[in-house]
Amino acid sequence: MDEIKNVILEHYNGNEFEYRYLFGTNGLEKLYRIDKINKFNQSVYNIDFFYDGSINLGDLLIYGIAFGSSKFMSEEFLNKYPAHRDNKLVKTVDGHILYKLLIKYQNKKLNRIIISYYSKNDKLHYMDLFGNTEINNIIEYKKCEEVFNWDNVL
Repeated sequence: MDEIKNVILEHYNGNEFEYRYLFGTNGLEKLYRIDKINKFNQSVYNIDFFYDGSINLGDLLIYGIAFGSSKFMSEEFLNKYPAHRDNKLVKTVDGHILYKLLIKYQNKKLNRIIISYYSKNDKLHYMDLFGNTEINNIIEYKKCEEVFNWDNVL
């Protein structure tokens, strides 16, 4: 029975439970799940980033977050309803993080962001994702090797 604690964070009733892992197909779903988790008296997640408005991020390094496409809205759907093309909250699996970064910036709790990228395609993806957001003007892109030198670790 101890193994089940590795999967289940909290039971709602006999048949429903919240996973210990943050599953979600897009940022909106993850925000919803984080909100449910916030209501539990739990110590597994530190979710202050999402709920503590006093936290000042200052200069922030983003390393290893893909902001991958969620595929929640198909290209066919987006062609038919182009107004949804810029809905970054649901277009990326990490839209919940982007949303909170925008709030931190608007509340003057974020000065600068350095986004590390692995390849030219990664950089182009980040530039497309952040390009028409309020935080675009505080973002600097650096290759992973500029940020972290693995030779010093190995």
